[in-house]
Amino acid sequence: MQNTAAGGTAAQVRALTDALRAAGPVVAGEKPDLLLGTDQEYGWVTRIVGARAAAQCDDLGAAGRPDLTEIAWAGAGQELSAVGINVDFCPDADVIGPPSNYVIGSRSFGSYARQVAPQVAAAGPRAAVAAVAAGVKHFPGHGNTTP
Repeated sequence: MQNTAAGGTAAQVRALTDALRAAGPVVAGEKPDLLLGTDQEYGWVTRIVGARAAAQCDDLGAAGRPDLTEIAWAGAGQELSAVGINVDFCPDADVIGPPSNYVIGSRSFGSYARQVAPQVAAAGPRAAVAAVAAGVKHFPGHGNTTP
């Protein structure tokens, strides 16, 4: 299942980010760049319609290979940068909790902190190579809540 309700196509997102930058303020004769972010997890939470799907976090976690996560998130960073995004509220550092918590699910790299931590460490810096800052989330324990 993909959640694209709050998103747009790559062309629409690029047009929006270009317009926002053009409308941005001039400070001391300079036009500083804006921080333009999205919540693009490449799985259930995908805001850019038609984005090249990187592997979902749970698949990358199951592979147990942070090197594959680095490759996937380097590509994700390039894709986001190409549409003018420079902050991604991702990766999801939560661990998968009880089955009754459907909020996190495939958005996590796994059920154990020792499995999730190296994947999160591999994801964030690789996106940054493309000038996209990673906003690791959520509050500790969010993956262990129940509805």
